[in-house]
Amino acid sequence: ARGLEGWCVCCMELDQMVEEKRREQNGKSNPLLLQSEEDSIKMNIENWLMIALTRAIDTLVITLKDPFSKEGKVLKVLADEYSDYVTWI
Repeated sequence: ARGLEGWCVCCMELDQMVEEKRREQNGKSNPLLLQSEEDSIKMNIENWLMIALTRAIDTLVITLKDPFSKEGKVLKVLADEYSDYVTWI
């Protein structure tokens, strides 16, 4: 996603990307950062999400492998709250 900007951007199976990043980071936290391993994993995932979710100029399409995943539930709440410009299909 780095270097990609477009009018319409699709993030396919975003929940799977989060799980992959969680597995990659597991056990690789830096004790010098004075944060727990879970906080380190969360920060890494949030950084990756910001890269992916800020590439669209006009339209962002997000697909999920499991709409009932943690990420899916958060996105559903946001879609309900901001239904004037978010469409949940």
